[in-house]
Amino acid sequence: MALSAPERAVFRKLGVFAGGFSGTAAQAVCSGATRPTDVLVHLGRLVDKSLVVVAYSRGRESRYRLLEPVRQLALEQLEHDDEPRAVRDRHLHWYLAAARGAEKSLESDSRLLDGLEEDQGNLRQALGWALASGNALAALEMAVALPKFWRVRGSLEEGCNWIERALEKGCAVDQHLRLRALHWLRALRFYQGDFAEAKRLAEECLALATSMKDKSGVAEALAAVGNLASRQGDFEQGRAYLEKSVAAWTEAGSDGAVKSLVDSLMLLGWLWLDQGNLVRARPLLEQALARADGADRAMRVFVRCLLADLERAEGNLAPARMLLDESLLIAQDLGFTRYTAYLLTCMGRLARSEGHGTEAFLIQADALTMHQQVGNKHGSAWALEELGKAAADAGDFETTALLFGAAEALRDAIGFPLPPAERVDLAVSTSMAASALGREAMAMAWERGRTAPLGDSVRFAAMACDSYSPGAGPIPSASVDPHE
Repeated sequence: MALSAPERAVFRKLGVFAGGFSGTAAQAVCSGATRPTDVLVHLGRLVDKSLVVVAYSRGRESRYRLLEPVRQLALEQLEHDDEPRAVRDRHLHWYLAAARGAEKSLESDSRLLDGLEEDQGNLRQALGWALASGNALAALEMAVALPKFWRVRGSLEEGCNWIERALEKGCAVDQHLRLRALHWLRALRFYQGDFAEAKRLAEECLALATSMKDKSGVAEALAAVGNLASRQGDFEQGRAYLEKSVAAWTEAGSDGAVKSLVDSLMLLGWLWLDQGNLVRARPLLEQALARADGADRAMRVFVRCLLADLERAEGNLAPARMLLDESLLIAQDLGFTRYTAYLLTCMGRLARSEGHGTEAFLIQADALTMHQQVGNKHGSAWALEELGKAAADAGDFETTALLFGAAEALRDAIGFPLPPAERVDLAVSTSMAASALGREAMAMAWERGRTAPLGDSVRFAAMACDSYSPGAGPIPSASVDPHE
């Protein structure tokens, strides 16, 4: 089919888009020698000629896309254009602006998350071009604008890879930007369960922020180092760093420090909760919750989860249920897979405390699957332990041993020991299993769990759910080979 010269110009420039685009984006990227208003006219003609497909999103601006074979043809023609670099640069700057614009409100507006998820292909394309073209500043700026998205909707490993590549290219960039990049890389590695690397990065952040005399950077790094120390079992060092961080953010007193103060209060409360000191944990978590309205919604979910677990531990089951129900509404609204997984683990613990063993097992199985989907190894270990406790309550002690063994191996691998507050409950279920099975059979089942790949444990939990439903009786025995 014949295309006019302006239509050919717009067509080849559209090849730079990956996975779809809006009319506004097309105007910004394809203008150049073509007036922005004319771009939409030519785009409409390309639709009429079936070179561009229109996809409508209810209540949102229309989106367009090129089928991949057609897009490859457009890209080939773009290389013969007078301005292929300029087109790719405009594409980069459009999506850099989109990432920056979404960053601040990303965790309070699910529409922004949806928009970035829809444009993941374009974000990758833009980042790749920034690195390939030597635009280290744009690459790093974009990489530090997207970690919240990667944490909530995207891939943690992908986020780490982009930030690491941008840091390698951007050694000479502004040190404040470098500090932000290191902070987010540390956070993503922590979420993955790579605590050794996260601690190294946290210490690097602390050293860099101290050398820059960046008080906010120091306070943030203190919280990160303290949290990692406490997660790895050094509660005294963790407490010292977290208390310094709380003091530093309290002294700052600015609106920008509210979220970070909530984070530090929450982490310090979590530390005391892990040690079983509910008296010390409660005021810290209540302060964090009171201030959480000034923080992002993800923070509000997590603070409520911790406070609900404290209420559960004190036997206050109704307040715990209310806090978790509130959190569930927020998490579901925003599609926070990571936080929903934590929330489900807390809900499963509460169901078990309420005497609903079947419900507890089914909830924990869902939580385990979600923890694994987002690469959260600590969360996976926690869910495995809770599944094992529920299995013990149901009298299936082989399953208890297998799941406890899998959890122990995972904690050993990531250097995240079982906190003191969890040891008594786990010991009770372990003792029940040992008494029922005998020490030798218990050890064999435990070792099977330790040596099985995590995926097998997740699959076994899913298999158990098929039978472990109301009225179905006890969960299936762990003697069933999860490889079958």
